[in-house]
Amino acid sequence: MSLVRDIIENERGLHTDTVATDKEIQTTTGYRNHIIDGSFSICQVSDTPYTGNGYSHVDMWKQTNNTLERTYDSSGQSYAKCTCDDVTGENYIVSHIENVIKFLNKTVTISFDFDSPDNLTENSVVLYFIDADGNTVPFEKTFNCTTERTRYSFTFDLTTTATPVDGEPLRVDIYGQRLGEANNNGKVYNVYNVQLEFGDVATPFEIRPYGLELSLCQRYYEVGRLQPFLGQTDIYSASGRLATFDFRVIKRAIPTIVNLGNYNVDIFTRIDIDGFSMKTDDAADKGFFPFSVDARF
Repeated sequence: MSLVRDIIENERGLHTDTVATDKEIQTTTGYRNHIIDGSFSICQVSDTPYTGNGYSHVDMWKQTNNTLERTYDSSGQSYAKCTCDDVTGENYIVSHIENVIKFLNKTVTISFDFDSPDNLTENSVVLYFIDADGNTVPFEKTFNCTTERTRYSFTFDLTTTATPVDGEPLRVDIYGQRLGEANNNGKVYNVYNVQLEFGDVATPFEIRPYGLELSLCQRYYEVGRLQPFLGQTDIYSASGRLATFDFRVIKRAIPTIVNLGNYNVDIFTRIDIDGFSMKTDDAADKGFFPFSVDARF
């Protein structure tokens, strides 16, 4: 897991003593792409797309005014098929990159494949963060896609005097249409192989092993299940059930635990970045407790 640790510590800015520059980190780990799951491959909960705004069924991507569905091209490569909703607002998907400070006053390049079989135009990509005064600090590039899958790349100079909110991520928005239209319902745009890297050159999309990409996602989100066991009288009650779960990857912040089943959890006695403990007063054995752990932005 040392490669996962190196990448996570790079994102958090913890390599300053052992590795001097991002270039050296990339040389050490082979890690260029700061987008986690730029290929839209990790869906830990469900293969079925979610509707509505918020995180999509692809773990690390949010959707606004469209439904993001993991789909596969003819070579078996996953990508995001985005179907617009019946609204007049803008249609876009969002990724968050931890620790915006490491990007400020530097040059970065974002690249991705894009097409729209329905000729959605006025497309754009926006990098932005929220400053300490609550203002949005955006950097934007616009383009007009075609029906043919095309690789686009845009270089951004992120020079700014603004100070970000403590813990603020770099946000990456990719718009199917920047200016909402009333007739977009059901129209589709597709996004493939998103990569953000330092410098002014777009290199070929970095394909990381699935297990590595999954581990990177699990710093922010994971799912699991456990079977609570009968407690002891001197802890809670003779009929109570107890359980402890250690996360597969330490989370970026104290997460939210969501019950994905019908298990009656009375109390989470501990929730931390490395795991949680729970209890229930129900003595009945209800099998496994399924849950999600969410520390995303």
